[in-house]
Amino acid sequence: MAVAFPACVHGCSAPFELCEVYLPGPVFGVTEVNVDGQVLPLGAYRVDAPGNFVRADGECWPDCQDMAAASGQPGTFMMTYRWGCRWTRRRSLRCPS
Repeated sequence: MAVAFPACVHGCSAPFELCEVYLPGPVFGVTEVNVDGQVLPLGAYRVDAPGNFVRADGECWPDCQDMAAASGQPGTFMMTYRWGCRWTRRRSLRCPS
């Protein structure tokens, strides 16, 4: 599932920092995170239960983006993740909480 984050209607000057983003569904794994055309390394983010996508490198997520720009361009924020649960060795279904 690819997620593009919202655009600001009146410019990008939100009075808050966006350091957590909620991801719907059980998050099986994050495939890629791209901010301003740069792919973030694995240690720059994490998923906390239940579905809180957290910036772990001391930065926060952009509070808006240029919706006219193509994904992966400056001014954009996009992440791709796999949605679902996994089977354990005991053949039971384990979903992130």
